[in-house]
Amino acid sequence: SYDEWREEHGDSIELVTDDHQRENPLQQLLDSNLRQRVMEAIETLPEREKLVLTLYYQEELNLKEIGAVLEVGESRVSQLHSQ
Repeated sequence: SYDEWREEHGDSIELVTDDHQRENPLQQLLDSNLRQRVMEAIETLPEREKLVLTLYYQEELNLKEIGAVLEVGESRVSQLHSQ
């Protein structure tokens, strides 16, 4: 029963779902395809906007830190990020 399962596994149903999705070959293919399309779209952006997205999403810098790298204010980085 569900109650027995909960006693044995706890409330980890989300983790089971996440693990299942990671192991699903179709989901992996779709994720890979989406990732490729996003990368292609980013490549079409101007260099400065590409850099903002890379620093924000890959390097996980915040807007203030990106502003320091680009030598612009945080509000300008926010504008570039939202374009």
